[in-house]
Amino acid sequence: MIVRFDIGTSSSDITQAACWERRVAAIKETFAIGRTRYTVPISVEGRIQRRLGVMFSSEPSTDKTIVAAGQRLAELTIVEVNLRGTGATAPVSCSAPAAALQLKR
Repeated sequence: MIVRFDIGTSSSDITQAACWERRVAAIKETFAIGRTRYTVPISVEGRIQRRLGVMFSSEPSTDKTIVAAGQRLAELTIVEVNLRGTGATAPVSCSAPAAALQLKR
């Protein structure tokens, strides 16, 4: 599955670094990261996996089923951002699996 964001921006913001930063922000917003409080510490990547598992698991589901589904879906779900500016500036794209939040430069 590919989740694609086409974002219009000023020409000065069309860089690979800006693309990766916008991708992280889009993922956090799309998967509502930071809106759920967990009783144990959980990484952002773990939260994304869990959210995907909840979204695509049939009810009733066990926690183990949700986590397993989320881990697999996080590998298969690609999040792509396309930054487009005005004028002759060439667009910039970046994409990676959903749970891969590291900023590539």
